[in-house]
Amino acid sequence: MEVTNKKQLDMEKEILLLISLKGNHDKLKKNIRNYSLKHLTEVTAHLINKRIGHSIDAEHDLMTMIEQLLCERRRCLDNDYDWIWTDEDKQRLKRVNDEVLSACEKGFQEAFEIATALEMRIKKKDKFLKDYEIEIKIAPYPIIGGTNREAAETISDFLALESIPCAIEHISHCHYHHFDDNDNFPKLLVDKTTNWNTDYYNKVFPGIGICYLVHRMIESSVWSAPDILSIRKIWVDVKVAHQYYQSIPR
Repeated sequence: MEVTNKKQLDMEKEILLLISLKGNHDKLKKNIRNYSLKHLTEVTAHLINKRIGHSIDAEHDLMTMIEQLLCERRRCLDNDYDWIWTDEDKQRLKRVNDEVLSACEKGFQEAFEIATALEMRIKKKDKFLKDYEIEIKIAPYPIIGGTNREAAETISDFLALESIPCAIEHISHCHYHHFDDNDNFPKLLVDKTTNWNTDYYNKVFPGIGICYLVHRMIESSVWSAPDILSIRKIWVDVKVAHQYYQSIPR
């Protein structure tokens, strides 16, 4: 028990030191560069858990720190790959890409069917429905290795839940809804006509199509190559808000 308490106390002191360095980017970077990958994982997980329940300002500071630690974690993990991928890795990336795109399509189709029904209600002058907003959230969960399973799972959940949400909405006062816009963000998620395998990626993954969401993860500062390859589960949320409003005359 004393050993556990001492470890927690040391971790808290370390977190306070990191937060005190938030304005000194170079010193902070130098400090965390000395961390082992295991320690980096544990400190990051501790910060992720610590931000829950804090004020908005405090949470912003903690989020900035978490992102810096995750950037360093990505650097450590991607250095091992050095962008030299085996054929097995490339096939795994293709499989992950296909499954992510399939999940995006299912989420978008569900949202589209709901929106179509809601548009019909609005067209028929529904007594309640004036506007609506449909949020689609695609959350890919990686399986992160390491001896500290609790810390690894905390980071896995964080990466998944900080994924990219998008909305389909109807705004009556400006006669607008997302399905009138051919370049809107939700459609990017299911676009099969654009291969986001850029010139740079194509040298590493020749002939492999990359969808928008996987492109965003590769471009992200926090998703490492092993994280993307280790995705084993994709969670899709489609949430609907039915909206009504009325004015009160003078």
